[in-house]
Amino acid sequence: INAEYMGQHVVLMEFIGKDGVAAPRLKDSSFSPKRAVKLYFECVVDVRNIFQKAKLVHADLSEYNILYWKKNCFILMFLNQLNMNILMLWSFSEKIVRTSTSSSKNMASK
Repeated sequence: INAEYMGQHVVLMEFIGKDGVAAPRLKDSSFSPKRAVKLYFECVVDVRNIFQKAKLVHADLSEYNILYWKKNCFILMFLNQLNMNILMLWSFSEKIVRTSTSSSKNMASK
């Protein structure tokens, strides 16, 4: 999803996979520790772009709702997004980043 197309309750989506089979979740994918670090930073950039361009924070970001396809990450499930105007957003965002970072470290050590 391009963050620039999000807003006013409209999200542009497309199928990610092949022949009707969805791309695997990040949780179910395997890659080297070096690749895991690159994927982590790719996700951080995506989350930052969503935050800056659409003023949204994903409320449930984890390796369960990120797809891994053609060596890239695709963030899913914006159904439970939070608008920037919600109180305590910064502390909530910090918690999400800490949780995601912890998950990435665990995946990289596998």
